[in-house]
Amino acid sequence: MFLKVIACEVGFREVCACASRSVNRIDLEFLPQGYHDVPQDGSTALQARVDAVEKDKYDAILLGYGLCNQILSGIQARDTPMVLMRAHDCITFFLVPGSATTMFSLRRQAPTTSRQAGWSSGAGRARWRSGSRAPGWV
Repeated sequence: MFLKVIACEVGFREVCACASRSVNRIDLEFLPQGYHDVPQDGSTALQARVDAVEKDKYDAILLGYGLCNQILSGIQARDTPMVLMRAHDCITFFLVPGSATTMFSLRRQAPTTSRQAGWSSGAGRARWRSGSRAPGWV
């Protein structure tokens, strides 16, 4: 299969590692992190990238995003099948498979945060590293 991946740069290392081990041909594209902070801008940017995918070139489009503050709401692929991951946000991608339920139960007990290399290294996220919370954080 020939797959188009459009993903958040937070998962750059992990997505590249998975792609390098895949039996499929994969065309990777990464967008700047932080779109979930302004979901309308994120949705617009994602839809533009999905619309730019050349018709009949790929077997599927894979979006490397969780719900991320409803950023995926209304996103459509008109000519190519699209695959979405079932995840609240990118933190879910980095958890052990099947542990998302545990994450949500922990969040109800106390606010939790997670840091991984891609999140911490993003220049666009510097303002959140100071300890303040992102808008819409639950």
